[in-house]
Formats: sequence, structure tokens, C-alpha cells
Amino acid sequence: MLVERRPSTVLGHQFGPPQPNRAVCDDIATQIAAVHRVPLDAFDGATNGMDKRSSEKVLQWLDEGYANWRPLGVASPAIETAFAWLRRHVHINDRAPRTLVHGDYVLNNILTHEDKVSAILDWEFAHIGNPAYDLGYSYFMAKALASWKEYLAAYGRAGGVVPAQEQLDYHILLAAT
Repeated sequence: MLVERRPSTVLGHQFGPPQPNRAVCDDIATQIAAVHRVPLDAFDGATNGMDKRSSEKVLQWLDEGYANWRPLGVASPAIETAFAWLRRHVHINDRAPRTLVHGDYVLNNILTHEDKVSAILDWEFAHIGNPAYDLGYSYFMAKALASWKEYLAAYGRAGGVVPAQEQLDYHILLAAT
């Protein structure tokens, strides 16, 4: 729900990457760092994910994703291997402090104006979990706008705690499955 009109534009979509723009990349990283810094005591026990470990939430997504993929009948050793690896290493998700996670932090849900984020849309996948989820999900967006290294640096400068590489790698793969 948009509660106020904001000057804005959508820069692209995950299937239609934008032109490089370092300033926008930095501000997108800054804004998600601010989301991840919201204190958990601001939420009640009914908030999505509050009552589960991060790994339990990810296992639920893996089960749903696999159940949706299997009926397609497409033989893919790569996809089978990815699902198996993600399931085997799901414990990685519990090695980070839990935060508010947007859950769909990509270009088509971010409005910008004059190289700054003016609004973040579509919060229906928001939950309490591992912040590496948002970072991994935005990997290809970050690379299109500037670079992954610059995105993570901006996130860190804005007060976000950059997750361990194993968590980032996990969530980049999760986002691609």
C-alpha cells in the first residue's frame, strides 16, 4: 500500500537490467541496511518468521519451490543439485543475527528519484530472518548498477553488518532457484 505520492521512476526489472549508476546502487544498499537495523522488539510475536529459526523458514521455501518445480517434468541435474545443496547447508542461515527482511528487494520494487530511493514497495514477503536473504536476492541488481563489492561496501558504511561469504553465496543460489 502506497500511502503518499512520491516523485519516482522504476529503473528496471531483474530481467531488464538498468544502466550502471553508482549513486543509486549506494542508496539502495543504504536503504536496505536501514531496514535491517529496525530493532526486533518493534515487532510482536505474530510477525512472519518471529517464531521460527531462519533455517526453518528457508526449509519451508525450499519445500515450496521444489514442489512447484517437480511437476514441470524438466530433468535438470543442476536444479536437483542446487536444491539438495541448499537443503544440506540450511544451517548456514542460523549463523547471523535475525533482522527485518524485505523479502523481494529488487528493482521493480524500488522507486528512485534523482539517484535516491524514494520508496520501497511490495512488503508482502517481509519477515524476520537472515539479512543475507535480501542481499543475495539483490546480487544481480547490484552488479548491474555498479558492482557487488561496491554494494556490500555501501551496505556496511550505512551500518549494515555484512554477512559471512558463505551466507551471501547461499542466498545468491537460493534466489536463483
